[in-house]
Amino acid sequence: MTSTESAQELRARNAGRTGLVIVASTRAAAGEYEDRSGIIAVEWLRERGIDTPDALIVADADVPAVIDQLFTGDGSTGVAGAGAGNLPELDALPDVVLTSGGTGISPSDVTVDAVERVLTRPLPGIAAEFFRVGGAKVPTAILSRCVAGIVDRPKPAFVMTLPGSRGGVRDGLEVLDGVLEHLLDQLAGGGDHEAKAAQAPTAEASPPAPTHVPESSAAEQNHTLHGSGCCHRPAVPDPPHVAEQTGVVVHTRITEEPLESLLSSAKDVTATPAMGAVSTFEGVVRDHDGGELVDTLTYSCHPSAAHVLREVVEEVVATHPDVRAWVAHRTGPLEIGDLAFLVIVAAAHRGPAFAATAELADQVKARVPIWKEQKLRSGATTWVGLDS
Repeated sequence: MTSTESAQELRARNAGRTGLVIVASTRAAAGEYEDRSGIIAVEWLRERGIDTPDALIVADADVPAVIDQLFTGDGSTGVAGAGAGNLPELDALPDVVLTSGGTGISPSDVTVDAVERVLTRPLPGIAAEFFRVGGAKVPTAILSRCVAGIVDRPKPAFVMTLPGSRGGVRDGLEVLDGVLEHLLDQLAGGGDHEAKAAQAPTAEASPPAPTHVPESSAAEQNHTLHGSGCCHRPAVPDPPHVAEQTGVVVHTRITEEPLESLLSSAKDVTATPAMGAVSTFEGVVRDHDGGELVDTLTYSCHPSAAHVLREVVEEVVATHPDVRAWVAHRTGPLEIGDLAFLVIVAAAHRGPAFAATAELADQVKARVPIWKEQKLRSGATTWVGLDS
């Protein structure tokens, strides 16, 4: 679903409307990594002219208290938590509340439960469309417990729970694009169906004149430059064996072994004859950091790092199902110029390969518990990942 209105028209239509994005992430709330999903929803709302503060980031366990405080103001469900005191200053209840995270099935995923308690008019069609859109890209999207609907107190507001992944948030926004403003108009007492019906052409109305499409335009319709950066012919899908080889985590590892010696073999096992693009990110030890010269450094990691690395890579590949990924990170002492972090992504087309490589590099650096001890030229020692 894509809005046919211009950005200017959307901003005019949404004048005076407000939004709020709540991110459920215990680790982001603790400052262990930067939120990268909630900001997507915040920017999307702002672009539409919906006044939205920065995302409110709370620990998973505090989400029920925040939802209670937002919609009842008195925590009447008996849930208390530190997050309830973190609500931004709001003149009134937002017109749109989007959450990110806590939609899974683990014991700590409580966002959906908290929202379901306050929903007064569920909108199952929106959730169904989310599952359809997400499931077409990632089969495991059906494991999400996405809900959407209206909370009627203290004033009507639309609420939707989105996954914690960037891809999941984008899928949810894709569903809302084109229907959100109509929904909000109806909540405000507008969006009159009869008025729209009165404007519809009658049977006696003259049919529109046929439009001539130049040959060049027809050709352009079959050869599109997509937002992913991948230029190909969408009307001609890849053969079935391509899909059978993608959506794969080829390998992950944390090792003290030099990554330079693994580079060639890693590319060999990641690429296949069906892959037309191989994207590589090589994180190399530089000789400076924060304005200081660096002599040497040592990486260390938490015992769970290997498990977290695998988990992160699987999550990113799930949101980029057209790729194959190989990821490794060094630990131990390294010299300037050594290869510390290696990401290799293969895909049939360059757009998905580039996008997945960038997200893998960002997510691994943000979420995997690996720390860096740096010996500076000045004689001082700094820790990256611990001092912050």
